[in-house]
Amino acid sequence: MPAARDEERARLIALARYDILDTEPELAFDDLARLAALVCEAPMAQINFVDDTRTWSKASFGAPRITVPRASSLCALAIKRHEALVIEDVGADGRLSAYGRLDADIAIGFYAGVPFVTPDGHAIGVLCVADIRPRQLAPKQRDGLLALARLVESQLQLRASPARRERDESFTRLSSAASEGITILLEERVVEANNAFGRLFGYDLTEVAGRPLLDYIAPESREAVTRQLGLVSEKPHDVRGRRRDGATFDIEITIKRISYRDRPALGCVVRDISERKELDRIKSEFVSVVSHELRTPLTSIRGSLGLMEAGAVGELPPKARDLTRIARQNADRLIRLINDILDLEKIEAGKIQLQITAVDVADLVESTVAELRGMALLYKVSITTELGCREPVAGDRDRVVQILTNLLSNALKFSPEGGVVCVALATGAPGFLRFSVRDHGQGISTEQQARLFTRFEQLEAANTRRRGGTGLGLAISRSLVEQQGGRIGVESAPGQGSEFWFELPLVPAPSIRDAGAAADEPPGILVVEDDDAVARVVGIILARAGHSVTRAATLEEARSAVAARRPAVVLLDMKLPDGSGFDLVDHMSETPGLEQVPVVVLSGVEPTFDHRTRSDRVVEWLIKPFAERELLRALRDAMGNGPEPRSMTRRTA
Repeated sequence: MPAARDEERARLIALARYDILDTEPELAFDDLARLAALVCEAPMAQINFVDDTRTWSKASFGAPRITVPRASSLCALAIKRHEALVIEDVGADGRLSAYGRLDADIAIGFYAGVPFVTPDGHAIGVLCVADIRPRQLAPKQRDGLLALARLVESQLQLRASPARRERDESFTRLSSAASEGITILLEERVVEANNAFGRLFGYDLTEVAGRPLLDYIAPESREAVTRQLGLVSEKPHDVRGRRRDGATFDIEITIKRISYRDRPALGCVVRDISERKELDRIKSEFVSVVSHELRTPLTSIRGSLGLMEAGAVGELPPKARDLTRIARQNADRLIRLINDILDLEKIEAGKIQLQITAVDVADLVESTVAELRGMALLYKVSITTELGCREPVAGDRDRVVQILTNLLSNALKFSPEGGVVCVALATGAPGFLRFSVRDHGQGISTEQQARLFTRFEQLEAANTRRRGGTGLGLAISRSLVEQQGGRIGVESAPGQGSEFWFELPLVPAPSIRDAGAAADEPPGILVVEDDDAVARVVGIILARAGHSVTRAATLEEARSAVAARRPAVVLLDMKLPDGSGFDLVDHMSETPGLEQVPVVVLSGVEPTFDHRTRSDRVVEWLIKPFAERELLRALRDAMGNGPEPRSMTRRTA
């Protein structure tokens, strides 16, 4: 049965490629129907196409053009054969009693039909003749009907409209110039592909069309690709491909929604990343070695400092004890940072686990400045502070220290001797606090600013080379700021110094209403999240984007909230104190007026197969921690202000 379903799906895709259903009559097909009636000496002849639910007449002679249910159509029986179906007496076979009418007014006693077949072997319709009386079909008439069916096949190949040919030729020209494999999918099957796609998987281009995309995916990656076909996240994903000879290799696959011949379809771009994966492997081995070589001496240094601070070598003078404490604290922080900095893949994937709490910003700035005063003395630069705003922010304290330390150490390195670096706290955008670091260095041009926050980027300057650096600090800082719901930037001009800044959301978030509050406002966003800090961060991001936000911390509160006020979108955590987030999804699906509310899941785990099939209202699945731009993009998509709302559930024919 699965093979039969796959064959029928491929047949329907082949039919759709001709763009012929529900089109106006065409003289060429009318003439072929008339010829069939003349050759077979039959009063009626038709050229019928069979889709998934009906039989539809493109041309008819001696009877009206019809649209009848597939279940009662003799042509639906005929397409199952690749040879003529001749029934001399329809009424004599009781099994055909449901098929004995051409339409509501015409009962038939004789039927002969020959399927016409596409070049890739799919029977998409039937050239048939009929009579109201039982009769026979002479051998010469049978041969003539077969010949005319072949002419129908030829006419189908010729009828492609100039616009369609132009689109096909444009696709061929553009995709042939690409080195990546490019394909178009209908019902998850390939309908168009470029030469690079065929070469990538070891197939001739004529063999590619009609196959399921999963035929080109290694078994161990098929579940992941199936998930992407349902999500259509438009992000590249690394999976394993499978060549014709069975060999597997690393590929990057990106799937996007497109329109293909006025039908919704999927566009798929495939890249061979075997070389990149090999380079990643080499880099990982290098990182592992470097990590070991750094962690080992740091462990000894930290242990020795801890023993000294604990008095293992005798009582230390107060100044020496303070210096030892500062050194031990920095060793602790350096060990934590090395675990992340050396593991670039972890940072780039956004998989650093953040512990969001209310951070005392004044204490954080003062302790960070104190830890870097030794570096300031080395560069003969002084540090001042301006703590204009002391309200707590929602963030991970260690990561905020990491960000501020990076910006402050950069300012110290690039300041002239005798210069002053100022660390300031001030009110930022509504609901945010701004950290800034100002120096009086040589400044940065606008062109250089555009590259500053990319990986391994260092400015071309003499003191850059002299004072070193990996070029990773600002890229890491940007990732960490965005994962905490903030933003980062720089203001500078050549010869006028620089001010690097970042903003984080304030705590508490006054824009979030508790569930059960007055509900006389337009529909807003319901945030169902039991973690207070995460809810505050999400609420501030949404409020900053102009959304009205309601927060529920439990399933019970969420049910009450959706009953009191239909939300535009629900942002839903899966693990709640009183049950699973899908209990709320099921509740909404069964409640009139709520069944169409889109849901965006905010989760710490990847979706499982069960998650994907529970509800088609789950339109996006974001893995925590996520950047602000990812959340807002998902929200736009769910509300219909971006691409069409997406369903995670794959629909089958």
